[in-house]
Amino acid sequence: MIYFLRHGKPDSAGGRFIGQTDLPLSAEGIEQANQWAHFFSKNSISFDAVFASDLLRCKKTAEIIAAGAVKYLPSLREINLGEWDGKPRQEIIDSRPAEWKKRGSGIASFRPAGGESFFDLQSRVVPAVSEIMRGAGNKLVVTHAGVIRCVICHIMEAPLAKLFSLESAYAGLTLIDDSKTPAAINCTNMRLCP
Repeated sequence: MIYFLRHGKPDSAGGRFIGQTDLPLSAEGIEQANQWAHFFSKNSISFDAVFASDLLRCKKTAEIIAAGAVKYLPSLREINLGEWDGKPRQEIIDSRPAEWKKRGSGIASFRPAGGESFFDLQSRVVPAVSEIMRGAGNKLVVTHAGVIRCVICHIMEAPLAKLFSLESAYAGLTLIDDSKTPAAINCTNMRLCP
């Protein structure tokens, strides 16, 4: 089984595109990770391997939960938003209305200058996840909303244009049964706290 966990709430993310901006966890995000650590321990859920994006918000979430070694994979990073990364959403809407409209009409293929499209992200993430699936036992993967949505779309054979119809809350958990061929999604966006 693969436990895909979105990192806890980051510090000062409000209203900005954060993509690969390397924000630490907020106090709330640390508490969310602690709650998952307690849940896994209380329910005797252990992991044979733990993987995480190498960005701070995922690293800290994984470190709080995992007692053992964590393998950090740059391939599990959030989408690279290029020139948009770290900028307030409203600033992009106001200063680049044509790009914003193009993004809205083709979310899966839109690529901000210097960044990735969701097609690019899926092409980067799926091989890494396929490699993780080759391992036996329970695996924890701490990563980002875009990554999890792309993986779910791939497994469900759903168009990437639908990825934002999939909810992915901070510290939300998605279970994927990788013992089946093809892999099956058991549940998505399970949360311990609001």
